[in-house]
Amino acid sequence: MLKYAAKVFYDGRLGDWRYMQNRIKRALLASKVSSPPFKLPLASRTDSGVWCLSQVISFNSKVKLKSLRRINAYLPRGIRLYALAEVSSDFSPRKALKRVYIYIVPYSGENLDIMRKAAELFIGKHDFWNFCVAKREESTVREVTNIFVSEAAETIIMIFEGPGFLNKMIRKIAWTILAAGRGEIDLEFIQNRLERKVDSKVPSLSPQGLILYSIEYPQPIKFKYDNSALTDIREYLTKEKRNLEVFYALTNLSLLKLSTTRNFK
Repeated sequence: MLKYAAKVFYDGRLGDWRYMQNRIKRALLASKVSSPPFKLPLASRTDSGVWCLSQVISFNSKVKLKSLRRINAYLPRGIRLYALAEVSSDFSPRKALKRVYIYIVPYSGENLDIMRKAAELFIGKHDFWNFCVAKREESTVREVTNIFVSEAAETIIMIFEGPGFLNKMIRKIAWTILAAGRGEIDLEFIQNRLERKVDSKVPSLSPQGLILYSIEYPQPIKFKYDNSALTDIREYLTKEKRNLEVFYALTNLSLLKLSTTRNFK
């Protein structure tokens, strides 16, 4: 039995991570790549509405895969496996070194300097209880390594980097940063909640505009890219480019600019 890791493109309008996971499991069975029962672990559990440009999954295969066409043939156009690597039996996509998310929202006069100061407060290791949805017994201490805030073409772009994020954590931090930029809250509001001087959870920003952009592992994975799948993604994004988050993906997504040196033939 072989074990593979694969990168997945996913249109978040189709549903959440459970929908994507279920469709890929069905495709693996229909293509006779895997046999039941089996699990399909994935790197990040995204909400409905969140696009995935580089989700990572792993699965066992009965056959040596030379391309991803036999699996993608059973998937809707909004889901594509586009890169593949053979991995060791103990590989887990959950054990990532860094996850990168990008949030894209329309610019409506927010104070970017204040937004950047608000973002700086979240960098480092904190108790994010006020900025997530979690069970009482679950640890809510996490580390955020970087948050970048910029503006271009009347669009605010926020980039979040860290080893891992709690449920709704990025959406709540993004709401807070935007609220600070709009003058709706001050920096003390944020500091008090990070230090747990106040226990009052903040709202979540809409998932529209949030993208799982990339995932890195302690040992780099030597993925091979499937040209047919990349072509499908290019065509799909081109047709959907009127959507704000997809337009950004189309113009900036590194997977669309990959060389063919390590691609499947």
